[in-house]
Amino acid sequence: MASALCTINLILACFILKESWTPAAEHVPSRARFVQWRQTLQQPVVGALVVIFFLATFCFATFELTLGLLISRNFGLDLENHDDLHAARRIAGTLFMYCGIVGALVQGGPIGKLVKTFGERN
Repeated sequence: MASALCTINLILACFILKESWTPAAEHVPSRARFVQWRQTLQQPVVGALVVIFFLATFCFATFELTLGLLISRNFGLDLENHDDLHAARRIAGTLFMYCGIVGALVQGGPIGKLVKTFGERN
């Protein structure tokens, strides 16, 4: 289902979205990759957003990858054993479900109220 939605999104984007670049647009001089990164990270708002987005993505990916290993170690499960593997999958699914529910409650509850109260930066 997810791949079908992504495919539909790609097709719609190709046909509906217009090219933002025009021949009359000003050309940006090419720079070395590290110079581009340094210039981006030195911008106060954009640099902070790039760092926060990187850390959030990195931490969540690390959480997903290490959860199975932590479960097997902390619960003394042998992942070569079929019964232990089934138990590890059940525990991991329950923990992911719990994290999803807590995340949804936090986003819909206190974070939503804070945004309504203080607003968002453009």
